[in-house]
Amino acid sequence: RLEEVRSDALDAYNEGMAQYDEGFRSYLDGFNQANRELLDAYWELDSAQSQVDANRKLLEDGLEQIKQGQITINANRVTIISSRQQLAEAKADAYAQIADANEELMSNYITATENLALVKDGLMQIDTGMIQLESGISQLESGLVQLRLTISLMDTMLDVLDLGISTTQATLERAKESGTLSEEAIAELEAKLQLAMSTRDDYDAQYQELQNNLSIYSQQLDALYSNREDLIAQRADLAANEKLLEDALEKIDDGFMQLQNSQLQMENQFASAQAQIESGQLQLDLAQTQLDTQREEVQSGLLQLEEAQLQLDEGWTEYRQARADAILELQKGRLKLVAADGDLQDAWNTIQTLAVPDVYALTRNTNVSYLSLDSNSDIVAGVSAVFPAFFLLIAALV
Repeated sequence: RLEEVRSDALDAYNEGMAQYDEGFRSYLDGFNQANRELLDAYWELDSAQSQVDANRKLLEDGLEQIKQGQITINANRVTIISSRQQLAEAKADAYAQIADANEELMSNYITATENLALVKDGLMQIDTGMIQLESGISQLESGLVQLRLTISLMDTMLDVLDLGISTTQATLERAKESGTLSEEAIAELEAKLQLAMSTRDDYDAQYQELQNNLSIYSQQLDALYSNREDLIAQRADLAANEKLLEDALEKIDDGFMQLQNSQLQMENQFASAQAQIESGQLQLDLAQTQLDTQREEVQSGLLQLEEAQLQLDEGWTEYRQARADAILELQKGRLKLVAADGDLQDAWNTIQTLAVPDVYALTRNTNVSYLSLDSNSDIVAGVSAVFPAFFLLIAALV
């Protein structure tokens, strides 16, 4: 009976060892599978984390570039505002200068026009005076001719009177000396002589008056000649001033034309500068819109990245929890295997020292070693069943 018991014990031991080996293999398979799945999950999570970190770095770099772009846009905006202010100041200054120049030209035009009118009026007065002066000169010259003719006639008449007087005196002296004439004849000769001498005195007085008039007329004519030279000189001066004023008016007209051209050119330049400023403002607004869009996209990307990071963090948490659970379950299985191995060793030692024992009938449901081995197999199978679902969850999170 002992041998039969020992044989049954050996059979049970061998069967237990077979179950132990099967459980140990299941444990190793579960351990290897758990390691593989944990490693796969780790690398998937690490790859996802690297991708998230890389995307975060890209988005942070993008934010920095957006920040620098905003600084540039703000600087350009300040430049445009300054350009608008400078353009407005330049316009105000330029229009003020044009207004001053236009006012000065208009003042010069009015002054030159008034002076030209005065010069023309002076020329007209001089021309009128010249006509009157020429008429006076002509009259004096004609009067002098007549006066000189009269004086010449008076010279002739005086010569005739002197000749008559001298003849009468000689006749009277001869008559007195010769006594050939009667006293009545002598008295008549004396009366004629007296009349002739009286007439000569009258002619002589007239002659002196004519000489005086000749001197006066000559002086007046000389004065008119001098006045004519003065008027001619004055007219030449006025004519020169007229030419100068007419030239000045032409230059003023040219100045008005140049001022209009300058104003037109200035307005074209201002319009071009304004167009450049508006173009710059448009480009700046477009750049700002693009930058705002990029900022929104980056911020949206960061939010999505944070959501992905939260999911990834949850994945890491679940990974660590699953890893800890797997390690715990594997440790429990290993402890049970160790316990089963100890039980089997104890059973073997018992078989080796088996004496006539008290006989007990044990079944699988009552054999402790078998029950422990069966429990360990169930644990390993449970662990191996948990990992696929866990890694499917990690893959979904990534």
